[in-house]
Amino acid sequence: MKNLIEKNKKTIIFLLLYFGITTVVFFTVDKDLAKTIGIFGLLIFSLQESFKYFLDRDLELFKLTLDKERIKYEKLQTRRAEVSEEFYNLIIEMKFSLDRLFNLGSDENKKKYFDEAGKSLYKFRIKFEKRKLYFNEELEKDIESIANIFTQFYFYAAYYEHEPAIMNEKFETRKLGETEIQEHRDRNKKLMDEKVPIVLENINKKFKKMLGE
Repeated sequence: MKNLIEKNKKTIIFLLLYFGITTVVFFTVDKDLAKTIGIFGLLIFSLQESFKYFLDRDLELFKLTLDKERIKYEKLQTRRAEVSEEFYNLIIEMKFSLDRLFNLGSDENKKKYFDEAGKSLYKFRIKFEKRKLYFNEELEKDIESIANIFTQFYFYAAYYEHEPAIMNEKFETRKLGETEIQEHRDRNKKLMDEKVPIVLENINKKFKKMLGE
C-alpha cells in the first residue's frame, strides 16, 4: 500500500488540491445547489471531473503517440519508394550496359564499354548490399538473382573478349574453348533477358502499392 501511495503521490496530491479548489468554488458560486447535493454529491461531482481530466489527457497522449508512429511509418515508406525507384533505374541502366557488350565485334569503343559496364556492376552490387534492408524477402532474392546473372554475364563477356587465356587458368581441370565460353555467355544473356523484366515488374507493382495506387 505504501509503495502504491508513493508511486501515485503526484496524482493523489493533484486530486486533493482539485477537490479542495472545486469545493470552495462550488460552495461560493452555487450555495443552493451545494446545500441540495451535500458533501457526498460534491465528492462524486469532483471525481467525475477528475476522471474526465485524466481521460482527456491520456487520449491526447495516445493521439500524439499514434501521430509519431504514423510519421515514422510514412518516412519509412517514402524511403522504400525512393530505393525502389533507384533500383528500377539501376537495373535498366545495368542491363543496357551489358546488352551493349553482347555483339561488339570490332567496335572501337569496346574497351570503353567494358570499363563502363564494370563500374556500373560494381556500383550496383555495392548499392544493393547497402539498400537491401528496404526490400522484402521476395524482392531481395529477385534482385540478388539479377545481380548474380549480371556478374556472370560480365565475367564471361569480358574474359571472352579480352583475356581468354586468363579464363582458362581459372578452370584447373580443363580449358574452355571459344564455343563453350560463347555458350556460357549466351545462356546468361538469355537468363538476363527473361529475369530482368519480371523483377522490374515486381518492383513496379510494389512501388505503386507504396503510393497507394
